[in-house]
Amino acid sequence: MRKAKASKKRFSEMSLGELREATKEFDQPSETNYGFKPLNASQRATWNRVKRGPGRPKVGQGASSVLVSIERGLLKQADELAKQRNVSRSALVSMGLRALLSERIEPRDAGARRRKSA
Repeated sequence: MRKAKASKKRFSEMSLGELREATKEFDQPSETNYGFKPLNASQRATWNRVKRGPGRPKVGQGASSVLVSIERGLLKQADELAKQRNVSRSALVSMGLRALLSERIEPRDAGARRRKSA
């Protein structure tokens, strides 16, 4: 393939014909494919890992999402406390559970115990 002449004229100053002549080499695919080739399996796995990003840091054994029912008034108080302490609701609940587990505090009322299924 013939290389285009080196021109000192800027592309913005060229006529349409001059632009076509100057960029003719890019009209057909390159024999060298511009140095790129498809990724192999190992490279693809690495690329997917990098593209995904670092993610959330693992704390302890990791995290699980749980759906729990909490009385609305108690939830409102918990949210206010979390805001005062500048922590998330999840962090506040974790702090409370850790405190209960470390002290082995028994539930105050029977309603807090698990109900037996019939």
